[in-house]
Amino acid sequence: MKLLLNILFFLITVQSTPLIAETGTSGAAILTRPLGSRSSAMGRAFTAIYGDPENVMYNPAGLNSNSKSIYFSYMNGLAGGGYSFSSFVFQINKLTVSPSFTTFNSSKIDLNLSDGTTASVTAESDKVFMLSAAYEISNSFTAGTSLKLTRIELAETASASVINYDIGAIYKLTESFSVGSSILNNGKGIKFEDVEDKSPKIFRFGTAYKIELNPPNLLDRSVDLTYSDITLTLDMEKQRDEKNKYQAGFEMNMQMPYDVFMSLRAGWLFNREDEGITFGFSVKGTKWNFGLGFESSKEFESKRIFSISYQL
Repeated sequence: MKLLLNILFFLITVQSTPLIAETGTSGAAILTRPLGSRSSAMGRAFTAIYGDPENVMYNPAGLNSNSKSIYFSYMNGLAGGGYSFSSFVFQINKLTVSPSFTTFNSSKIDLNLSDGTTASVTAESDKVFMLSAAYEISNSFTAGTSLKLTRIELAETASASVINYDIGAIYKLTESFSVGSSILNNGKGIKFEDVEDKSPKIFRFGTAYKIELNPPNLLDRSVDLTYSDITLTLDMEKQRDEKNKYQAGFEMNMQMPYDVFMSLRAGWLFNREDEGITFGFSVKGTKWNFGLGFESSKEFESKRIFSISYQL
């Protein structure tokens, strides 16, 4: 019966265009779908960025932070599915540590088996437990790693688990310019019954360049700002058995009156069939940070990502 359900699920996903177009509906694809309002709004060009909980999805070395915080984000999927990501970040001297948890739940499907069995089940449910760490080796060089335990459940019947790991590094060439590189999802693939799919290994390389504006209101002298900067990012990623993909990001941060910090973001995903422009913003107070990100889609429902974090 388990093998029959696996085969049935495979046929359903192959014959359903919306499902096969959605990252995260087959195999361990959740490991290839980074989440977060900031990184998504910046076109997922995030490999060389420092100090954000979302870094564990792109490059664990970028996790390096001098603050303790909790973080949560949610993104809609197709046909009622959804993704979530939550983490806790803390620092011990030069070591930053983050346990985190990612989930994906697809929409429901109806099973009608030849023996008369009928049921409405979740097509796929994925869970990833991660333990990440970044260590500041010097003022300009940081290395990091993540250990991942992934569990995939198909049609609420067949399940499989696998352990993978990530490694990464970020090097500051100057105070304004950094480069980063990571290799994600190393290790074994997901195995159902006697068939094993290779792990979705990804190589990432990226750059980030930060420009502080002086005076802060250089772009609009009528705005009351005490600080502002612009960050430009460019990434390349290569997933196993796929062509190189490129993405670029933009972020403008502005320190406004009443201790409000506002960020505007945009990005572009190159050579994607269905994806293109991304954009978003966030508003940060003394402790809280609320963010929204949007990823456009040419044929399917656009992605909307909400995040909230609190600095302890």
